[in-house]
Amino acid sequence: MAVTDIKLFPVTHGNRNSAAHSEVLVIDDAADSLQIEHLANRFNYDIVLVTSRHRLCGIRFARSITLDVLDTSDSCELFGRTVGDERPAADPDAVISIVRKCGNLPLAINNIAARVRHRPMWSLSGFVKHIAEDGRRITELCIDERSVSLAFESSYNRLSFEQKQLFKLLGRLGTVEFDPHMVGKASSLTPAAAEHLLETLVDANMLQQSTPGTYEMHRLAILYSETISGTPDQKSAEGHRDGCRILPQAV
Repeated sequence: MAVTDIKLFPVTHGNRNSAAHSEVLVIDDAADSLQIEHLANRFNYDIVLVTSRHRLCGIRFARSITLDVLDTSDSCELFGRTVGDERPAADPDAVISIVRKCGNLPLAINNIAARVRHRPMWSLSGFVKHIAEDGRRITELCIDERSVSLAFESSYNRLSFEQKQLFKLLGRLGTVEFDPHMVGKASSLTPAAAEHLLETLVDANMLQQSTPGTYEMHRLAILYSETISGTPDQKSAEGHRDGCRILPQAV
């Protein structure tokens, strides 16, 4: 991704005429650390705020904040505020079921709630049954360009060939939690090689790590992996040279 592909938002914090004001540069959806270093050297700002789909481990002297999914209470509150009528308060059990189907992911909750808001005749209990089917659920999470599938697709397209193979394989393991030994048995990887690739997917925010050596895949990420399981990935020259058959079961 070129520097011109990302969004830059110069912001002034405080009164511009005051000596105490700060010049803030917001860099949205940065691809990697090298991009940030280039921009930081190119512009002179007091504060640089960066958002990225990847963990930018290469940035020195930076404070990193990882945003997790919401807890159930905050998820229900977000859903209720977005729907904006009396239905969530009247059926709290259905709300809990819906946000859990969304995996407590804010984008998913917003999209589902927006759809419910524009269907005032729907009951929430009926909607729970409506999205019970996995394939239908991923479809309901698409609102204009704010699609959960598109968000996953954007991150997926930045993965290497081997990372894509592993991501698809993980979606077929039948569990949201796994370790390098389990992944090694399901593939041709050694546990050490599996751990290395799993760690790169953590850095790409395609996996979470609850405890050292244990990895988790978000349920919506699993649904997305199922939708692309039959789609072939293009082999890069580097990947072909280094051995694209590292995960034969995932092709």
